[in-house]
Amino acid sequence: MDSTSSRRVRHGRRLSVASLDRDRASISSGIALVARQQARRVVLVGLRGGERLLADAVAEGLAAGVLVRLDRRDGAAPAIVVSRPEL
Repeated sequence: MDSTSSRRVRHGRRLSVASLDRDRASISSGIALVARQQARRVVLVGLRGGERLLADAVAEGLAAGVLVRLDRRDGAAPAIVVSRPEL
């Protein structure tokens, strides 16, 4: 592999990590909004790494006292839904 293609691979990898970090921050922000009762529900759509981060998000949500789940509607992009537990 020449140095140009090697740089491309590493650069693409950094973008992927950056994308996951942005998605993780968005999920954490949604959890915080619901946990602080500033929102009843937050729906996050278009997260490229959403499914990959779901297990950690569920654990973070449980620790904050909120529910985090994946919503897959027919024909729609998967969404992460953060909500208050039903009483």
